[in-house]
Amino acid sequence: MSGFGKKIEFIDCYSHGIFNGNIGFVRYWITQTTLEGEIYLQNLWEQGVSHCKVFLWKTSEEKNFVTEIPVGNGRGEGYFTLPLDALADLSGLCFEWAPERTGCCRMNIAEKEDTALYMDKGDKWEQMLEKYPCFFPFEGQGAYVILQEADKGLLPAVCRRLWESDFYKKSYYGTRHMIVGEYEIEGRKAFYLGLCGTYNEEEQLSAAAAGCMGYEFSGAAGYYLYLLGECL
Repeated sequence: MSGFGKKIEFIDCYSHGIFNGNIGFVRYWITQTTLEGEIYLQNLWEQGVSHCKVFLWKTSEEKNFVTEIPVGNGRGEGYFTLPLDALADLSGLCFEWAPERTGCCRMNIAEKEDTALYMDKGDKWEQMLEKYPCFFPFEGQGAYVILQEADKGLLPAVCRRLWESDFYKKSYYGTRHMIVGEYEIEGRKAFYLGLCGTYNEEEQLSAAAAGCMGYEFSGAAGYYLYLLGECL
């Protein structure tokens, strides 16, 4: 399984039937025989919530139990794998964690051919832009894609030092994301990985020890940048 055909859908939250933002997202992909996915929950701050039940949600309104995710400090993570022959009439996933509190996430598994997408060196960046959430964090620069830890295999071996650093662990597990994109300096472009952090002396030293090259503000916070090279 390559994992390069992943799709992302946000989980809508409903309180007493009224839409109330989102509580995370689902990243999913299809192999030859299964539907697999990762669930990231957040903002479940109701007192006493210790778990969230996940169900298959079908067009017939039928619900089938999938898994139960432990919740702590309003957050939780889980994984699921389901045989394709169990997915007839699938609309998505639904979530239950407290009385009158529900979530739902629509899923589209019709385009199975997407999962056959392999990212060749020459066009990997273009395919990442198509397959992952992207935004423009830095003024005057291009788009960046948002990645999770499961996507580390997409990045070059030069990151090996970074993955082992305390700075990476603190930044990633504090924000649950990293970003990748092209940054232009004096007319020269290169790809950088960005890790969220604050611009203070302690983090500057920690980021520099991990191999980061600099810092770029993005709103109230910003990202420490780690050089990946001129291509991915």
